[in-house]
Amino acid sequence: EFYESLKEEDGNSLEIIFASSDRDEQSFSLYYGEQPWISIPFANSDIKQKLSQKYGVRGIPTLIILDGNTGAIKDSDGRGTVSASHGD
Repeated sequence: EFYESLKEEDGNSLEIIFASSDRDEQSFSLYYGEQPWISIPFANSDIKQKLSQKYGVRGIPTLIILDGNTGAIKDSDGRGTVSASHGD
C-alpha cells in the first residue's frame, strides 16, 4: 500500500527493486508475481549477492532506502521506518 500510494502521487519519486533470496526460480516467481515493483532477475543472483554484501544485509526482509541520484544510504532500516510511520 505504501509503495502504491507514493507511485500514485509521483511515479518518479520512488522505485523499489526486489532482490530475492529464494532458493529456486519457482519460489521466486510465485512470490514476485504478487509484487507491484521491479526485480533483479532470479538468474542474476550474483548481483543480489554483491548488493547484500555492499549493504550488509543479514536477514530478510530488508528494505534499504537509497538516494537515487547519488546511491548514498538514506535509511538502512527502511522496513522499520515504513512500519512505524504507517502501522503496517
